[in-house]
Amino acid sequence: MRFIYGLLAALILWVFGTVAIETAYANSSSDAAAQLVIRDGGGVYSVNDYLEILEDTEGMWRLQDVQAPELQERFRPIHGKSSFGYSRSAYWMKATIRNESRSAYWQLSLQNPLMDHFDLYSSSETERIRHHYPAYSLHLPAHSVTTIYMRFETPGPFILPLHLTEPAAVYERTSLEFILYGLYYGIILSIVMYMLSLYVSIRNSAYLYYILYILCYSASQFIWDGLALQLFGSNWFTAGGDGSLLFESPVSTYEFFFVLSIWFGFIATWKIVKPAAYAPYLDRLCRIIIWLCPIGAIGNAFFYTYGLTTVWFCFKIAAIMMLPVVLIGCALRGSWIARHLTIAIVPLYAIALPSSLLSTGVLSNNLFTHFGMQFGSVIEFIIMSIVLYEQVAQMRQKQHRVQKELAHTLSNWNKTLKIKVEEQTESLKRSNDELVLAEQSRTRLLQNISHDIRNPLNYVQGGIQALKQRLVQEPERQEEILDNVYSKVMEVNHFIDEMNRLEEGDRPQPLEMVMFAEWIDDIFNELAADIRFADQRCELIVKVREDADVLIAPHAVKRAIVNLIHNASKFTPPDGLIILKAVQDDKWVTVTVEDTGQGIAAERLPYIFLRHYMENKGTGRGLGLAIAKEIIERHGGQISVWSAEGRGSRFSFTLPLVQ
Repeated sequence: MRFIYGLLAALILWVFGTVAIETAYANSSSDAAAQLVIRDGGGVYSVNDYLEILEDTEGMWRLQDVQAPELQERFRPIHGKSSFGYSRSAYWMKATIRNESRSAYWQLSLQNPLMDHFDLYSSSETERIRHHYPAYSLHLPAHSVTTIYMRFETPGPFILPLHLTEPAAVYERTSLEFILYGLYYGIILSIVMYMLSLYVSIRNSAYLYYILYILCYSASQFIWDGLALQLFGSNWFTAGGDGSLLFESPVSTYEFFFVLSIWFGFIATWKIVKPAAYAPYLDRLCRIIIWLCPIGAIGNAFFYTYGLTTVWFCFKIAAIMMLPVVLIGCALRGSWIARHLTIAIVPLYAIALPSSLLSTGVLSNNLFTHFGMQFGSVIEFIIMSIVLYEQVAQMRQKQHRVQKELAHTLSNWNKTLKIKVEEQTESLKRSNDELVLAEQSRTRLLQNISHDIRNPLNYVQGGIQALKQRLVQEPERQEEILDNVYSKVMEVNHFIDEMNRLEEGDRPQPLEMVMFAEWIDDIFNELAADIRFADQRCELIVKVREDADVLIAPHAVKRAIVNLIHNASKFTPPDGLIILKAVQDDKWVTVTVEDTGQGIAAERLPYIFLRHYMENKGTGRGLGLAIAKEIIERHGGQISVWSAEGRGSRFSFTLPLVQ
């Protein structure tokens, strides 16, 4: 901060020193304007040292009037001064030129293209030259004295940098100017493209406003340099004075873009520095300037020549001086970016302030004061670009560091969470699977046993009642019933053993190699007795070779057959026919249970093997068929059904042969 204070102090001392030197120089000049003597090899002459001025407050005098003796006495030398501040008067200037050179043609140029009216009167031949600033070609006869009169009128800054130049030196001077212009605007274009790349990369609107600030400032300098006048000619945008409402003076066009540049510069500074975080009163000051700048720009565009030029000039100077106040205030409150921006604008204010003092007539025109704002702006733009790049670099480093830390933290969290989730998921999955399997096994076991055990118990109950009530008198028949009762009791015991085995966690009944022809014949004969016991007719058909072997759990397959016969018997009326059939092909044996009962409706066939479905529909077909389907599919076979309502049903299943 001491460095910033030192720069500001040096700036103030330098300005006051320059003003003091200018004042001393003006006071030391004589009261009489001498003749301008031009000689061979002189090159370029400053006419301001030989000018006399006469102010026309009403703007009504003509050339004949100012040449009258009474007005000639009122001309006063300007002592080399080239600017007179803002005024609504018209000014007459005269200069006496003695040509002692061999060249008769010279060029008089006014290096201020913002002048509304500049008229040249001479007794010699003159011709207007199209240039980026007003210029005339003068014919000055050798060894002669010529007096030229000039009339100036503008509501803006009255700056008169007049030069008389030999034709040979004109092109050299002009080429040097355009080289400097090309260098200046080339640097501006490069900075704009660079700032645009920064905006595209980080999408910060402050950089966009800074680009607009550079463009508007460059547009104002484009008009100040006279390049707009040379490229676009004298029109509503560059010269004005044609009665149009917008930009009635070329100075108003310049001031319009200059105030716009201040506006965008304040917005960019406000967004970058964020003064509300450091000094709320400075934030309010920024907001006031930001709201007032559009009013100032519109005023310069529409109301510049209505006696308000001094008002707009004071507003411009006040807005310019507020920017370092905001930056220094935020820098004192600890803003890093405000300190760097203060350093960036010091060259602009140190070099550009003399140009502003030139407009008010405090300083005279020279290369430094005339182009000071351009020199200072280039330095300011370059330093500002470096500062903003440093800010972007720090933002990216911080963002990268934060992203890296965040990624590392998230990675650790993710690993820990993943391990915990996997552990909990695996534990829950095991517990859930165990519970589901246990519940399913218990439910299925209870359902199957309660269903399958009913048939043998019913038969045992019926057989015992028949023997007890002596319904069967034949000894052979009684013995057959006792054998069947014993078989059913053993079957019930088998169910109980299987239930105990499953509860203890053992495997289901293992598969056995069975000679299918002999085994199915025994099963059919046993079950045929049950069918006949239920007062129904039974027909047996076995067409299986003696060497046909199957790998089955005999008791389970018997359960499937029993369930199919039970369903057939249940829905077949007394004296109805039930056919038990077993046939063989190359790879399969097929077991069929066919009845002549009431049959199954066609719309119910797709659901016939779904557990409990038909029971819920009130038909009673469901659990036994579902058990049979599960057993057969577990043995690698398939079960199918055909039925017609009122004609009966046919259930078939297949078992693979052992090849």
